[in-house]
Amino acid sequence: MINLAFFVTSHGYGHAARACAIMQTFLQKFADIHFLIFSETPEWFFEDSLPRGSFTYINFFTDVGLAQRSPFEEDIPQTLELLKKHFPFKPQKINDLARLLKRFQVRLILNDISALGILAGKKAGIPTVLIENFTWDWIYQHYTEQFPELLPFIDYLASIYQSVDVHFKARPFVVNDKRAIETAPIARPARKSASATRQALKLNTDKPVVLISTGGIVTRHRFVSELKKIKDFYFIVPHDVAKMERSDNLVVLPHHSPFYHPDLVAACDVVVCKAGYSTVAEVYLHQKKILLVNRPFFPESAIIESFVKKNLAGVVITPQTFNEGRWTHYLNEVLQKKEAPRVKVASGAEVVVKNLEAFLN
Repeated sequence: MINLAFFVTSHGYGHAARACAIMQTFLQKFADIHFLIFSETPEWFFEDSLPRGSFTYINFFTDVGLAQRSPFEEDIPQTLELLKKHFPFKPQKINDLARLLKRFQVRLILNDISALGILAGKKAGIPTVLIENFTWDWIYQHYTEQFPELLPFIDYLASIYQSVDVHFKARPFVVNDKRAIETAPIARPARKSASATRQALKLNTDKPVVLISTGGIVTRHRFVSELKKIKDFYFIVPHDVAKMERSDNLVVLPHHSPFYHPDLVAACDVVVCKAGYSTVAEVYLHQKKILLVNRPFFPESAIIESFVKKNLAGVVITPQTFNEGRWTHYLNEVLQKKEAPRVKVASGAEVVVKNLEAFLN
């Protein structure tokens, strides 16, 4: 058995989704791999994506990331408090992790985008890998004019990220680096056909299906009841409910639903989502149309918005338009959009695995 470790930041579910896409690809190519997953992302998220017995989940604080008040609003003062509390990582924590990794004879440590796994790998003498479309030092840099207290943490993280053995940048990434290996977007593929998922949701094929997705933060959307009045579409809405609710043209799903998110993406015609990596990558993989909610104060948002405009059929709207429910007026416009022609390239996850195979031999 070959043990690999994966340290996953718990900022939303996007990093975990990308990590799962990579782990899925490893498991398809190598029958004898087992993952040790270090993260505070809920265990069920990994259980939904990976085969039973293929990983051991260790609920572990690996990263501060960026505190948020909502899917569209960050909280820098709270982020600073957390950084001051946890960084730099205590030597005892790094030493204990290094011993654990050596005890399990971990061959390789992958990180998205936690710095802790890199430090533990260096201490244990185990090769380390960074997978990212941005790093936290780059994110924090955009807030230093108002919060100069971030500067020491930027320097600390930058030095750690620069020490990795292998570095991957998954499009759409924010900064070019000639030392890094560039990949196509990394996303989990659907398991079921669109028709099978629609049938399970009891949706006919007579009108377009719209999926609303705002990531890993539980949200109650004010506009949900109004969607019932728009009879020309079916709507799938993850919401703050205990169980699935079905009413006319509306399917409301709990935050952790029995439906695999990539299957929902594959089953719909339009995805309404925030400008975050993983959902945009899944929309790209499944070639769906998109209504993108920009996040004007998030540094990565402009990069993702540019990628969507260039590579996907979609329209960009503001958080205010989304929260007030006025986005529904754009649906017909989105459906008429045409995606730009694509050049076929290897999937991002396949590029990562191919470049790491040598570490497993």
